[in-house]
Amino acid sequence: MSYDPGGVFSEVRYVDEKLPGDRGTYRVQVNLHKAGDRIVIDNEGTTEQGEGPIGIVFNGFSGSVFGVLGTSMLYEQLFAFGGAGRQIEYAPTPGLITCVDHPAACSAGILNVVTHMGAVQTCINRMLATDPELKQDIVAASPDYPVPVIAGKDDRGGTYGQAVLDHMAMGSGARAFGDGINTGGPSWSPLIFLLNAESIEQWYPMVYLYRTELTDSGGAGRWRGGVGLKYAWTLYRAESMNMVTFSGGMRAST
Repeated sequence: MSYDPGGVFSEVRYVDEKLPGDRGTYRVQVNLHKAGDRIVIDNEGTTEQGEGPIGIVFNGFSGSVFGVLGTSMLYEQLFAFGGAGRQIEYAPTPGLITCVDHPAACSAGILNVVTHMGAVQTCINRMLATDPELKQDIVAASPDYPVPVIAGKDDRGGTYGQAVLDHMAMGSGARAFGDGINTGGPSWSPLIFLLNAESIEQWYPMVYLYRTELTDSGGAGRWRGGVGLKYAWTLYRAESMNMVTFSGGMRAST
């Protein structure tokens, strides 16, 4: 027997640091309204846009929805979104940080989009939880993460710069019936892969000391998330290296 309770499912997340040195936090809210075979998604409750590039544009808002739906509800026809798309409406309020208006600053915004995707995924999970059959498709949202970005000069005077993407081996979220997959990667990107450490060492002046799964990092609960990755590397044949994070103001320099 299938159920169709309708209702509103909401989730709140936070982003921070609109500019370097800022210690504020800014609210991201997603509201999923289900009525019959229609879904309407809005962003009421989200912080208004302001100074700093923490906002995302409408394409990021709407794309977050299909990035999650594709793996949680449309996995049998992955990447074929046309039919489902006709059942979804977007009703964002412009001028909030998840649907910024010109001339608001915005950046590549990938981690702000990921934060929004986590909120969308939680809303969808709450909706699926109302149906005994669809409940089996629930996968908890992936964690947030800092991305180290390195730049500098090598020992021959050449410049380099790159985000080091080892976080792509994060543990996937817990499911409704079992643990998440250890170092399985984000659930919203099933085709993602982890670069070979030797390839990174070939391109950039660094060498890996280790890569290993981080014990007990999957959290607690009846079903836990998959464990994540622990890694370390050091400079090798580098004249200099600066490091910042893609998602915050942390900075190191060597």
